[in-house]
Amino acid sequence: MRAAGAHCLDEGARRLPCASLLLALAVLAVFLCPGLADLLEYRRAAVLSGQWWRLVTGHFTHTSPINLAWNLGAFLALGAVCEAADRARFRLALTVSVVAIPLALVVLSPATAAYRGLSGAASSFFALLVVLAVRRSLRDGRRAVALLVAAAGAAFFLKVGYEALLDRPLFAVDGSGFVPLPVAHLVGAAAGLAAAFVPARLLAARAAQSPDLLRRIATSTSSRRTRASSSRAACSAGPASTADTCPASTSAAMRRA
Repeated sequence: MRAAGAHCLDEGARRLPCASLLLALAVLAVFLCPGLADLLEYRRAAVLSGQWWRLVTGHFTHTSPINLAWNLGAFLALGAVCEAADRARFRLALTVSVVAIPLALVVLSPATAAYRGLSGAASSFFALLVVLAVRRSLRDGRRAVALLVAAAGAAFFLKVGYEALLDRPLFAVDGSGFVPLPVAHLVGAAAGLAAAFVPARLLAARAAQSPDLLRRIATSTSSRRTRASSSRAACSAGPASTADTCPASTSAAMRRA
């Protein structure tokens, strides 16, 4: 019964977009602490002077409530769907985009003095989701749906490529306090494509080597309960097994009895 409960807990947690939700909460926490955001945002001069953490933490910072709403809404919606559809590829797309985007800014965009936002990571999720949706639609025999999704993906990549080529966004929100950075979207989309086309056997091998934390906790808890039950059963078996299997206090209590 306990093993079944642990299995249900494990499966229920795996269906939830836990990583997407936790990252969204972290982003909200950073936004509510403006001083913290100043210490975490990507600043080229600071990175080159040795503050390497800004390469990663810059994604958690935002310039305004509108910037936060656009970025976090897209990140959470796309991330939750990708995480539920294929957790391993979701993690890979997230990791690659979070690392590759700031490195690309350092190398390819020296004019970018500062950067905030999750739009690049959200772009990686969109690219990954397009590939996953096309694959599933073709597998289910829904070719029309696959074509529509592929067309949406192609339009997105054309937009990102156009923006990167001209180094300016195709669409911008007036008065929003932020300007989209095309290179971040392009690198993010490339990261999503890379995650989508990694062979499944490599992802399976990686998952087998590093099981989910919740699964490890559930397994450890179940093992401890099993050992405790065995110990209690041995103690109740009688004086013959008491000295070897029971704790000293329990053995002494039985001797006094």
